Amino acid sequence: MKLALRSTEQWIYALGTAFVSGAATAMDAGLGLVILDPNEFNLGGQLGVTLKTLAVIGAISGARKVLALLKDKPLPVWDGIDTRAPAAPTVTREISTETADALVTESVTVKNPQLLGPEVVAAVTEKP
Repeated sequence: MKLALRSTEQWIYALGTAFVSGAATAMDAGLGLVILDPNEFNLGGQLGVTLKTLAVIGAISGARKVLALLKDKPLPVWDGIDTRAPAAPTVTREISTETADALVTESVTVKNPQLLGPEVVAAVTEKP
């Protein structure tokens, strides 16, 4: 199943994956430390030192990957969703007449009709 993510969600997801990718580098570094200096870094008596070193390397590497991502994608693209309060509904009625033919035209414009409801919009736009 493929999820459709908005750009903000994709941006947050990319930040998380960048950090996890960088933190995974700490596992490689930790394995290298255990191999290169088994007296100082090991899984026995010096486990605490080894885990602290892994945590620091993971945080630094994860932060580096996140900062590299932020260089390419500094802020998410606006999703086109307006979170501001909608403007109040307005109804404009225009009537024009011609005297020679006695032609009368009328037009009604309703802005933000979703705030009025369909019954009100129908009543307002109904011709007398």
